[in-house]
Parts: sequence; structure tokens; C-alpha cells
Amino acid sequence: MTIRISTWAAKSAWPCALLLLLACRAFAQDSETPPAPGVSAPPPAASAVRGVWMWPAEGEAGAAQAVRQMERAGINTIFLLIFSGGRTAYPSRVFPQREEWQGQDPVAAFVNEAHAGNMRVFAAIDTLYWQQRGQDSPAVAAHPERMAANAEGMIVGDDGQPGGAFASPSSPEVVSLLQELVAEFAARYPFDGVAFDYARLARGDYLGYGITSRLAYLTASGMDPADIDPLGYATGMATRRDFAAWLEKQVSSVVERLSSSFRRVREGGLVAAVVLPDYYQDRLTNPARQDWMTWAQKGWVETLIAQDVAFSDPQQAASQKANLTRGHQASVLAAVASRPAAAAVAAADAAGFAGTVLWAGDSLSTRRAMLREFGG
Repeated sequence: MTIRISTWAAKSAWPCALLLLLACRAFAQDSETPPAPGVSAPPPAASAVRGVWMWPAEGEAGAAQAVRQMERAGINTIFLLIFSGGRTAYPSRVFPQREEWQGQDPVAAFVNEAHAGNMRVFAAIDTLYWQQRGQDSPAVAAHPERMAANAEGMIVGDDGQPGGAFASPSSPEVVSLLQELVAEFAARYPFDGVAFDYARLARGDYLGYGITSRLAYLTASGMDPADIDPLGYATGMATRRDFAAWLEKQVSSVVERLSSSFRRVREGGLVAAVVLPDYYQDRLTNPARQDWMTWAQKGWVETLIAQDVAFSDPQQAASQKANLTRGHQASVLAAVASRPAAAAVAAADAAGFAGTVLWAGDSLSTRRAMLREFGG
């Protein structure tokens, strides 16, 4: 992993008005949303996971054909990406819907078709990553102060470059909006579970230096993060560790709250999270701040979906699987983004993973090509 080196920011004075944010920590109550008309009941849970992570690119009209291809390929679990880039795939009261789907509800169509085919469906969301490069997110444009920033005060994406944006886990408004979103889709659709991707900070730069995080940490510790050098050139190890641990807890609190919001509406629903297997190898210098072991141990998450598994090295893949499953009871799936996908699935099975998730993301062509490898 290459970390983009950023300049240690100087401490700045605080306008009094900004301190008012510290007194406004009330989180919005989860709202009740009537079920979408005509949405079918969920099927029984499947015992083995053959999943696909996908954006409902075909819309309402193409849902039936898309699900039939997945059935032919042996897929039994769909991780349906319904919130990405700060927009939803369905008509929402919380975030704007993608323009190409306005006037329709592709989520209802895919859930109906999948349950009719005896598949489970998870609602997948890009939790804190609200804008990728090349996208235009109204939520980011309207409230940049709610976004996480690096030590230079810049809003950056997962690669550490300008153009992307992570919402700050320290912002009460961010957490409240996400809770409303989860409660909304949990009430509207009979999802079997929810899956959190980007329940972390950026991998390419150190975040936590935005106005919201600085105020929150200043109140919690008496220290301004602007006085903490993320690379350690001007700050002691203990100070850096304290700030890193605090950021981990901020992210973990989001996972705990969203998990609770979903289960409050969908009792018995499953919770999954996409995780970085190597996070604990060098925890202090890994800027993602994703303490997924705690999530699994506390039962906030029952399923971990591991990225970056070494499918080409059987011994390393087995070692990763062993490390991922140690110390908790959560099941562990392997995300398969490489091609040919069939070889990676076979390697994951041989390493002992509980299942696999074909990682198509928002690429329709990638998804179709992967499914064709399995007879879809």
C-alpha cells in the first residue's frame, strides 16, 4: 500500500459558531416507511453462499432476465448495491435517486425476482464513501463540512487524490442520515440482510482532520488533531496511537448504529461488512481505521466479506482465511474481483472460505462475463 505523504497542518483558531456543533448530538429516530407494493416475502436462508455484488444496472425492465442468468450460474445470494456515490437506486426521502431510474423502482423489481428464484438479497451500501472521482454527489456539494479531510484540510477519495469524498464518521448529521437511510430501505423492502462496504476511511491518505473530527477530538481529549502528525515526524507514538484508536471507535460506532437500525426493523436480518484482511498487520500506519475484529466479536456483524485475498497462492490464501476467522464466530466470504473468476472461486473453496462473492460493482459487462464462466 502506498500512502500519499501529506503536510502536517498547523493549528488554527476556532470560530465560536463551530463549537455549537458539539452541543447538537441528537440522532434522528428511525422512521417507518410503508412496504413497497407487490414486493414478495423472502425465501428460506441458503446454507452455502454463492454471491454476486452488483448495481441493478438493468433497471426494472431487465431485472427478470438478469436474475435468470444468476440462477443459471448457481448464484444464491445477491448483494444489491442500492446506495453509492451519495445516491440511491430506489426513490428515497433521504438521498437523491440516480437520474436514470427516476420514475421507477429497480430495487423492488430485483428483490421480487430474486426471492421468486429462492435467492437471498442483501441491501449493499457504500457506507462512508459518498463520492468517487468523476461523480457528482449533491450531499457532498451541499455540506463539505461533513466530509473527512486529510492533514492538509483537503477532501480526498480512497486513493488519496482530490475528487472523491468520505463522509466523516464524527458528524452527527452523517450518522443520522445513514440511520434514516437504513431504516427506510429496511422497512420498504424484505431484505434478508444488509452489507456495509466502505465502513472505513481512505486507504490512500490519513483522514480525520476535517472540522467535525477536530472539534470532536478536541472535546474528547483536549488536543487538536492539527497538532498530530500522521506520519510521526513531529508527534510521539502514544499520541498517534490514541488518535488512531479514537478514529477506529468513530467508524465502529457507525457500524454498531446502522446494524441496530436494520435489526430494529428486520428482526433476524443478517449484517455483513466488507473488510481488509491485512488491517491488523500494521494497525497504526493503516489509515483505513477499520477495526472489523471488534465488530465480529460484539456481534454487530455476522458475515465478513474479505477483499484482496491471494487466490494465486494457496498457502497464503489459507493463511488469510485462518487469520480472518480467528477470535470470533462470524462467517467469512471471499470477494472475487479477478478473472477468470472460476479459478478464484475454486481457490477460495480450497482455502476453506464459507463462500464467495463475485465482485461486479457497477460494471454490467464484468458481471455478465463472470456469470458466463459458471454457465450463466
